[in-house]
Amino acid sequence: MKKFYFLLVLLFTVTLAIAQDDTTISILYTADLIEIDGFEEAIWENVDPMPVDKAFTGEEPTVTAYWKMLWDDTYFYVLVAVEDNDHYPAWESGGSWYEYDQVELYFDVNEVLKDGGGPNTDPKPSGHYQIQPPFEDGASGVVKEYEPGVDYRANCTYCYELNGNDYVFEFKIPFSSFTNVDFQTMTDELFKALEKIGFDVTIIDQDEGITSGRQRAVWSNTGENAENYVNMDDAGTIKLVEDGVGISENKIPVFPVYPNPAVNYLTIEADFDRVVIYNGLGQQVRSFESSEKRISLHGLPDGFYFIQAFENERLTGKSKFLKK
Repeated sequence: MKKFYFLLVLLFTVTLAIAQDDTTISILYTADLIEIDGFEEAIWENVDPMPVDKAFTGEEPTVTAYWKMLWDDTYFYVLVAVEDNDHYPAWESGGSWYEYDQVELYFDVNEVLKDGGGPNTDPKPSGHYQIQPPFEDGASGVVKEYEPGVDYRANCTYCYELNGNDYVFEFKIPFSSFTNVDFQTMTDELFKALEKIGFDVTIIDQDEGITSGRQRAVWSNTGENAENYVNMDDAGTIKLVEDGVGISENKIPVFPVYPNPAVNYLTIEADFDRVVIYNGLGQQVRSFESSEKRISLHGLPDGFYFIQAFENERLTGKSKFLKK
């Protein structure tokens, strides 16, 4: 009986360990150039989306979101796509930036993850980082540098595109922006050597005239013990793997389109036999099996779109435009 009980406990322990390990997401390598422009372009199609679908304890966000990530020898590339019923950022509300619509990324770059620490932990460096560039009036589609000058917030290049209430946020984060608790500036080799890297995504949601406080959607840490800013022990985990992804994005030319902004029609200066249009969330909204350079935009909602041209099933060019 004791032997049976021991085997049962052992089986449970092994099963639990496997289940826990399954939560570590493998991040693929890319040798291709990723343009930080707030669009979910073709290279991202090869990356599985990770849903940000948990509600922070006691809160009721009304967003649908996911994140994707790639890495190269120097950077993390992170894309976060959000569908929102009411985009209400701090600059519009006049309130505190951390209470209104915003994307937050969290990294724990230490070898030991369950250390009870978060970006707010002293002394610095604690190896825990927060990245949270704000929405700004008129900044949609503008590539910007996030340099907060605070030792627990990593620098990065970012861009977001608004499409009505929905948006896509892209980040390009240098490995050298991170320092672990042993005062080592992180490199690709140090990151690859880590069995797991702590990571999480929080979407702050606020609806004008409806909510009176922030409502957060998270990928992993629902805050039952503490929010990531204070303690990242319940954050998710990722691991860099050598498996590659990419379609030589840097070799794909950008073709001109006009008028831009467009109203009812768009002219494409490229050779193709098929054109595909995607909205700001990377969702296909229209496809034309034709070489006609003037295409109709009737029925498309106002917003930002990107467009890809194909010839003989090969991607030959890309562009983006604003529909008004």
